[in-house]
Amino acid sequence: KKKKKKKIKKRKDKNKNEKDFNNKSSLSLYSETKIDTSKLPIRQQEIIKILKKKGKISQKELENLMEIPKSSISRNIRTLEIKGIIKKEKLGITNYLYLK
Repeated sequence: KKKKKKKIKKRKDKNKNEKDFNNKSSLSLYSETKIDTSKLPIRQQEIIKILKKKGKISQKELENLMEIPKSSISRNIRTLEIKGIIKKEKLGITNYLYLK
């Protein structure tokens, strides 16, 4: 019985996180960030351009738009995260990306 209670609590927290993310993404601050992309690789520049246009996008949608392998998307996203340019939010099994 204790295990079932813990699972229920996790589901409630998951819904709370999803609501918080939706509130964050409604702000226009992320798409207005000015970033010097001239020194970044072309694929990373493309990712930033797409995020500026779309605001918030799932990693899968980005993969489909760019028509490159999932591993390449993941590697470039991780690099941009480390540089502090983008933020990745995980909701369930889906990763959502937006500019910081």
